[in-house]
Amino acid sequence: MDVLMLGWELPPRISGGLGRACDGLLRGLALAGEMDITFVVPQRFAPVYDYSSRVSIVALSDRMRRGSGVSELNHRWRDGRGEPRIMPGAYEHEAATYRDALLLRLPTLKPFDVIHAHDWLTYEAGLRLKEATGKKLVVHVHSTEYDRADKGMVNEYIAAIERRGMASADRIIAVSQYTKDLIVDKYRQQPNRIDVVHNADVDRTRKSSDDRPEERRKVVAFVGRITHQKGPADFLKAARGIWRADPDVEFVMAGDGDLLPDMRRLASSFGMAEVVSFPGFLDAVGVSRLLQNSAVLVMPSVSEPFGLVALEAINEGAPVVMSTRCGLAGIVRNAIKVEPGDAGAITDGCMKLLQSPLLARHMADGARREVSGLSWLHAAKQLREIYMDIVPGVLSGGRCLLSKRAKFI
Repeated sequence: MDVLMLGWELPPRISGGLGRACDGLLRGLALAGEMDITFVVPQRFAPVYDYSSRVSIVALSDRMRRGSGVSELNHRWRDGRGEPRIMPGAYEHEAATYRDALLLRLPTLKPFDVIHAHDWLTYEAGLRLKEATGKKLVVHVHSTEYDRADKGMVNEYIAAIERRGMASADRIIAVSQYTKDLIVDKYRQQPNRIDVVHNADVDRTRKSSDDRPEERRKVVAFVGRITHQKGPADFLKAARGIWRADPDVEFVMAGDGDLLPDMRRLASSFGMAEVVSFPGFLDAVGVSRLLQNSAVLVMPSVSEPFGLVALEAINEGAPVVMSTRCGLAGIVRNAIKVEPGDAGAITDGCMKLLQSPLLARHMADGARREVSGLSWLHAAKQLREIYMDIVPGVLSGGRCLLSKRAKFI
């Protein structure tokens, strides 16, 4: 089976979980065998990883600007009556450029049996390809505009693209049951059209429980885009409560985003400029090191489709305090779960873990057991079943070749 996969980013050019998830899926699909993948990205770059000779990477342009996130799209203006309106942003133009460039490139692409589009940025391209070729379309929902919306101000332009993509798809993939429920509720899609395929941690086997330190530094960490969706202000409010109870605790807010300057000012206003560090965006190695040296990882998101960082923390042996609106919360029982916006509950949860290393170790080990079945190979096998279901008779036996570097076309 030949799969044309439409993506936006891969390591090292990533802005968040989307690129890491696509990277993991490519690794898993290469291992699963029986499928050749053509993965389309907007711009040429040097991939970090070798996938397989089964993976070809197509760059649509050497010049197309790679963006740093979708939050820039949520520009708003007011009409003469003072009503908020949505103004198209730069990413809408880039998504249209991606679509048009891909259609021009279509005659040069390897023939494919199914189209697999990741998130709204590629949905329009996927729809046009489906119309042009008659091939089946799978849309993969890693995040929705309802997750990203700042204080409920949904960009209806983007939501409409998402709605159109889901409605026209032959199958929808959600990264969690939480996301599936949101798709049913907000996008009015039938549950039987939606499959849940969980994300995984690429390097989940890198450390055994015996390798992890018995005692961790008193570091409470936040890792993610510093945007409204991720709840950074709630983290800092909780940090103030923790710091008042235990002045020896340090805090790290790792990431970049439109609210970073505001969070620096907020930390200063709390008198915590010296105890909260802002290292900026961290690569995979940097995130791993931070989590290995953290006593607690806090994920206070307003809405989190899956929660890859929380999964990474669990696999690094760090206990997690996470929002109830996190996809991983439906899988992991051994985590402290709080309602979004409840900074006091975050403070209390962190203090329990900081004051009881035994409890922290028990929850960390329990959570690790609960996620042990999540792997990109398992996710890839689920994708193969979905492809076989919508394109019966195409898939035949094959041999996975892992000795050659992924081709860049």
